[in-house]
Amino acid sequence: MTVSYFDAANKLKQEGRWEEAIASYRSAIEENPNFYWSYPNLGDVLLKVSRWEEAVNAYSRAIELNPSSSAWLYYNQGEALTKLGRLDEAIVCYQRAIEQAPDEVEIQSSLASALRQRSQVDLAKGVAMYQRVIELNPESVAAYQNLLKLQPDNWEAWWRLGEVLVKVGQREEAIAAYQQVIELNPDAIPVYKSLLE
Repeated sequence: MTVSYFDAANKLKQEGRWEEAIASYRSAIEENPNFYWSYPNLGDVLLKVSRWEEAVNAYSRAIELNPSSSAWLYYNQGEALTKLGRLDEAIVCYQRAIEQAPDEVEIQSSLASALRQRSQVDLAKGVAMYQRVIELNPESVAAYQNLLKLQPDNWEAWWRLGEVLVKVGQREEAIAAYQQVIELNPDAIPVYKSLLE
């Protein structure tokens, strides 16, 4: 009976009848939970209807049944994980896909995109953390310095750092911070006032 559910699901998939195909693949899986081909096909259809978590689970089961699964199975799982924001897991999937298909540009491109997204998420978390430290302790020179390592073009942070440095008696460092503000934003009029004080 599995073959008939599976065949029906494949036909429904080709016709773009996604929900019916999902139901047929699930019936095929109920009949024979170890029939490998039901899982990657189910995952593919689940991707079509943006059911990312379910797709990840279907691909995971396929990989479990066939550990030497194709590069595209890992790639598709990586795509679903990326949609879920689970970038570290997605990156691992893309890397496994590349191990099997090192010349596939699409896989390499998705890996690069996931790495870039993770970097942006990490940057945003770091910036938010230092901004919180500054809220709690507005005179923390170290917090401003660390924030500026993440956002070197943030002229307002340079300006605030300069003001804090003046307060703690580090005039030369304050001047250097103000000069950085002027370099980044020559129209920052209040900085000129701060330099003259």
